[in-house]
Formats: sequence, structure tokens, C-alpha cells
Amino acid sequence: PSSSSSISLLEELTVAVNKLEVATTIMASSSSSSSSSAPSSSFSHPHTATLCSLLETRVVAAPAAAVKEGEGGPGEDTTTTTTTKTTTTTGKNLEQILAHQARIALEAANTVWVFAQVRHTPKAHVMRMLYARIGEGAKSLPIKSVVKLFWSMARLSAKWPVGLVRSLQENVASAHPKALTPGLVGTMLWSLAKTKYQAISAEFIDATEKCIVNAGSSSSPSSSSSSSSSSTPVQSREKLDSYAVSQTLWGWASLQHHPQQETLDLLEDKVEKNLNRLQPTNIANTLWAFARLGHTPKMPLLHALEEQSEAKGISRLSPQNIGEMLWAFGRMDYRPGISFLNEIETRAYAIKEGFSARDVSNTIWAYGKLSALPGSALSSSLEQSVSLNLERFTSQDLVNLLWGYAKLSFVPGGGSPDESTLLLSLYDKVHNQLRSFSGQGVSSLLWAFARLKFNPAVKAGTGAKAF
Repeated sequence: PSSSSSISLLEELTVAVNKLEVATTIMASSSSSSSSSAPSSSFSHPHTATLCSLLETRVVAAPAAAVKEGEGGPGEDTTTTTTTKTTTTTGKNLEQILAHQARIALEAANTVWVFAQVRHTPKAHVMRMLYARIGEGAKSLPIKSVVKLFWSMARLSAKWPVGLVRSLQENVASAHPKALTPGLVGTMLWSLAKTKYQAISAEFIDATEKCIVNAGSSSSPSSSSSSSSSSTPVQSREKLDSYAVSQTLWGWASLQHHPQQETLDLLEDKVEKNLNRLQPTNIANTLWAFARLGHTPKMPLLHALEEQSEAKGISRLSPQNIGEMLWAFGRMDYRPGISFLNEIETRAYAIKEGFSARDVSNTIWAYGKLSALPGSALSSSLEQSVSLNLERFTSQDLVNLLWGYAKLSFVPGGGSPDESTLLLSLYDKVHNQLRSFSGQGVSSLLWAFARLKFNPAVKAGTGAKAF
């Protein structure tokens, strides 16, 4: 970009990002029905890469959060002959320093967000500089900038300094209630959960729950009839939509926060009222969150969510969505209809290559809990996924998988249990990480092997060992 341009490099990159987003949307809407022809979420452009590189250089070259000479900077001599003048000058200096730090932090936050928009991961030393500048003024950032930072953290799959994230949480916890909306809360919780960040403060979580409860209560029939002078802004009432509910529930469940029962009842009511707006992915996330939090919605709502999933298109679900939705139904002791299970099976087989260890274990466990044996084609493909991802199975994955197989009385690979190569591999995997299982896990494994009539002693010649 020309040095004589009146806009900054950051502004130019932001404009470029917006243009790319528009181009991506146009390309996606004009593409054929084949999803493979649509641009991916990481769609970029050579010019953007160049701008990102230049912006990194600008970050390094920019001065640190120091006040300019003549603005009350640290190097300015403020000595006076009177105590009053000294105090006043010092106070002004402090205000100027804090204001300058706030401007630097905001610019750094915007820079990180722009990088995240185009999925550009800056060099490590550049990110360290940005972390430091954001940290200097983290507590003074606007709430929307804080939300963008959390989202950027998830988008770039970055591990941020604990102290910086703590300061950002303090910013949220101390913010004015009207500054938070359910949509912002949902995005923050989703972002922190996506990065598996667990050092969440109680004050931060309380602020998110109060926001959701206040917005939900203000949109109830009793409060909606009040005058326009209500203390809760209309914007907050409108923001508690299907997106906010789904993201908030998923975030809380992933971060292991159990909200008050009244809050869960409130959100269940919002799910029911926004039913027609829910997409299959929202439904899968919502069901999984309710199940993880130990909350079972009313039976009519579960049936309506099942029907809505079919109506909106199960073909849009990912392997993770399928595993979590089936797992949720199993935890809730809700057995969906044959039509739903057939569509789920068809979709699962179509995207079989994408199943992770957790997806497979959740799916097999759920089929066992629902006493619904999947077809031979899907069973075989899931077995292949187990073989390919065996090293990635955690102790909980192994328990769920073997429990599901046992519940279905299904021997992977067919034939005699003692002749199943996969079953023997699973046994060896269990034995090698036996110390990582809980007492309940060991009990479930013993029950599963007994029900499958698997006796590793028969395979003594292969090196199989007893527990």
C-alpha cells in the first residue's frame, strides 16, 4: 500500500477481509449443489497474505505502550514547587498513560482479530508483542473487543498467556450488565470451550449466567407487556435466540459449569419457542449440552427436536454432531424413530472417513444404549475407524466402545470373540493403560469382556496378558 494513503495498514487489511467475506458468500451461493465446490472457511487471497506480512512488520516496528514526549510520558520532568501542582500533574500523567495504553491495547486487539479473520497465524515474536500490548490495557477494552479476542483465540487455536485471559475475564465480570448480550455471551463461551481453556473464574461465569437469565426473563409474557421504559434494553430481549441458547449451553457444558436448574428450565423454554429456527448442528449441540448437564427436556420437545433434525436435513451433520446427538439420546433414555435412525446411519456411512476415536466410541455406545444394531456397512466402517485410530482412544473412549459392543452382543470382525483380531487389539490397549481407568471403568470393562465371552487366555500364544 502507498505510504501516502490516508488509511492505516490495519484499516486496509480490514477492508480486504470484508471484501473476501463478501466474495466467499457470493461464491458459495452461486456454486452448484455439490458442497465440494464451495469455498472453505479458510479461503484467502494472495493480496491478503501480503498485507498480513506487512502488518506483522508494522507491529514489530511500532513503539511500545509509551506516552509521546510532551504528553506526560514517563521521561517528562513534572517536578513543581507546590504539592498541589505535583499531585495534579501526576494525576494527569496517569490518566494520559492509561488512555494511551488503552489505545494501544485496542489497536493490538483489532490486529489479532483481523489475523484470525483470514486464519493467519503470526510469527511467535509478533504474537508475544501483541499479547503484551493487549495485556497493558486489557481491563479497559470494550466488551465487543474482548469477545473478538476470545473468538480469535479459538479461530487460531492459540494458547494465550493465563494472565492475559484472566484480565479479559475480569473485564467481562466487571462490565455494566447492559454491555453484555446473550449473543456475545454465547460467542465467548463457545470460544473458551473450543480452546479447552479450563481456568475460568467464578465471577466470569456468574456474569454470563446473569446476562442469560435477565435476557430470558425480560422476554417472558409477563415482562414483555411492560412499558418501553423497562430497565432491560429491547436489544437484549431480541438477542436470546437459537444461536445464543445453543452456544451458551454448549459452552457451559464443555467448561463443566452447571447452571441453576431454573436457568436450564428457562433455556429449555427458549429452545421450544425457537424450534423452527434451529439448524441440525444447533440441535446436536443443544441436546449434547443438556445431556452433559444432566438435564432431560420434556418428551414432546425431544420428539420435536428429532422431527426438526429430519426436516432441516440430517445430511448437514458432521461425525461429531452424529456421535454427540446419539450419545445425548442414549443418556436421556430417548429412543428416536426408525426413520431418524435410518437417516443418521446413511449420513454416518457417507462421512465415515471423518470419524474420530471419540465420535466412534460415542456412536457405538449410543447404539448399545438404544439397543439398535447399525447395518453391516456402517458397522464395518466404524470398525475400520477403530483400527486406524486405536492409538488415539482414551480410557473413556475404550470403556464406551467396549460397553456398546457388549450391550449389542456384537463381536467386531464377526466370528468367535477369541478369534477377533480387533477385540484382542482393544484388550491389549486396555491392558497397556490400565492405570488410567477409574474403578467404575474397570468394572464396566470386565462386564463387557464377560458379556462378549472374550477370554484372552485362549490367545496366550500372542502375548495377551490378564488384568
